[in-house]
Amino acid sequence: MSKTTLTIFIALFAIGTYLFGGTLFFTLFNLCKSKIPNQPESGKITIVNFPERKFIGKYYENVPKRNKMGKCASDLYQFFFTKLFNNYSFFKVCLNYPLTSRYYAINQMLETFTFSCGFLVPSNITTLIDKNTLQNELGIKIETVEGGEYATTRFIGPYSKLSEAWSTFENNLKDKFNKEMEDVSKGNVFEEYWTDPMTEKDENKYITDLSSKLNK
Repeated sequence: MSKTTLTIFIALFAIGTYLFGGTLFFTLFNLCKSKIPNQPESGKITIVNFPERKFIGKYYENVPKRNKMGKCASDLYQFFFTKLFNNYSFFKVCLNYPLTSRYYAINQMLETFTFSCGFLVPSNITTLIDKNTLQNELGIKIETVEGGEYATTRFIGPYSKLSEAWSTFENNLKDKFNKEMEDVSKGNVFEEYWTDPMTEKDENKYITDLSSKLNK
């Protein structure tokens, strides 16, 4: 996709987002990013040694579950289409990664989340951008994600069932691998969203990859 074509596409996307709402945010990234990586069937756990990575996103504290995704879409739309697009090389790279949530705290009783929403990328990519602009003008943080041993699994189903998917993931990890996830407060728990709700109307086909660093 040429820069001119992408510029036109972004202009049209901006109009569509204004008219139809934040969920259109997914459409751009699902049209431009790489093909969804091949993974084992839903529910199968894989243990992976990841290198140190970076997370580029915006921090939210105690956000109600029902508002979570809409808030992400609205703020990240501003992030990408007012500042980041000026750095075209970095913009193109980010389009190859899914929208991701990084969790720091989950209040099950109140159904609120403390998390960052953005993109999990290789460490060397962040050398391409002006960190001061992102942090000072937009409140976007660039955080280091520890390398090490992670457990990953794929969940296929509605976002409303993600809590159940995490419980199953955690229980199977203990029963089958004798391993435990790190506490969520360490910030090494992730959800990667591969499905565009605007083009896939069947919630039972939504693809989300779950991952967590493991206790040593």
